Amino acid sequence: MAKKTLELIYPDKSRKHISCAQRDSYLLTGEIEAINEKQFRYIGQARTYRTFADLGELREHVGPLQAVRRFVGIPAVIFSYRGKRRSEHEETPEGMVLRLKLQAMA
Repeated sequence: MAKKTLELIYPDKSRKHISCAQRDSYLLTGEIEAINEKQFRYIGQARTYRTFADLGELREHVGPLQAVRRFVGIPAVIFSYRGKRRSEHEETPEGMVLRLKLQAMA
């Protein structure tokens, strides 16, 4: 199966190739927005710190990070058909929002 090439465009017009997992993570945290189904714009706050003293500003903004997951960790349903077992994970509400955004782009 061919690997999808997704492109992330920063405010300074630089570009970066990202994986689908990275795209999902950025979408869940609200750091990017879709331009089309293969290009995304970075909307998070970009800041360059030139000295360690400047990094002190980050203490005010950094709090405990919440882990946002797309699926529940353990399989919720296990199907058994003709001797084969298939498990399915339940989707979290944040994962459903992400899936619906991606379907709306397609």
